[in-house]
Amino acid sequence: SERNIKDLEVTRLLPAEIFAGMQSHVRYVLKSPSRDTKRIVMKDLESIPIAISKKGEPSMLKASACFEERGRHILGKIRIYTTFPYGLFEKSISFKSEDHVIVYPRPIPYTSLTGVSWKGSKGSNVTKDMESVSHTRPYSPGDPFSSIAWKKQNVSLVTKVMDASSGVSTLVVLVPGKDIETKLGMATFLVLDFYARGLKFGIVVNNFYSGMDSSRTHKRTILERLALVREISEPIKVDDHAAESLIYI
Repeated sequence: SERNIKDLEVTRLLPAEIFAGMQSHVRYVLKSPSRDTKRIVMKDLESIPIAISKKGEPSMLKASACFEERGRHILGKIRIYTTFPYGLFEKSISFKSEDHVIVYPRPIPYTSLTGVSWKGSKGSNVTKDMESVSHTRPYSPGDPFSSIAWKKQNVSLVTKVMDASSGVSTLVVLVPGKDIETKLGMATFLVLDFYARGLKFGIVVNNFYSGMDSSRTHKRTILERLALVREISEPIKVDDHAAESLIYI
């Protein structure tokens, strides 16, 4: 009945980072302060059957979510309902729970070093041929042919991931091109990689320059900026001596 569900309390807990096209999990805290609540269903991103929620005891629930597109998303009301046997009819209540979500670009491995240059001793950029391999990963359709190798041991194809920088601070510069999503995905991949290795990094996209840092806040500021990019125009010129290498995407 409606009396069985009207006093429920529900809270949505979002993951710290959500990437487009990748599965993530949204958690919920459900609490029934006045009575035991049985045989209900919570519907938000997916339907979650709940056998019982005991009085005063919070129930932890989880739902899978996959946002296909990067950018801003709004999650609205959470619906909880109870059904009579044989689905004759149902009673439901909607709980206001509006959450604004920024979905980051899906990371795309950066395997080409065509645009990598290193600063010379006098501040000039000296382009170098970088052939060091950071690691390998399973082959995916569309990977550059020059990066594909045959692993005889496992009888499988792998893709060589080149090391874009080895222990140096790097500035990633996005330049105009046709495939914006690929550019944003590669930039996201590099940002996550540099952050995981504790390196200083920065990004230039359109008229935005992030500065150079290695903190979590810096990483998320950049990822949010990449998530909201609509087009890529000529980047502003930046003279930053803190960056030891530049990567153009």
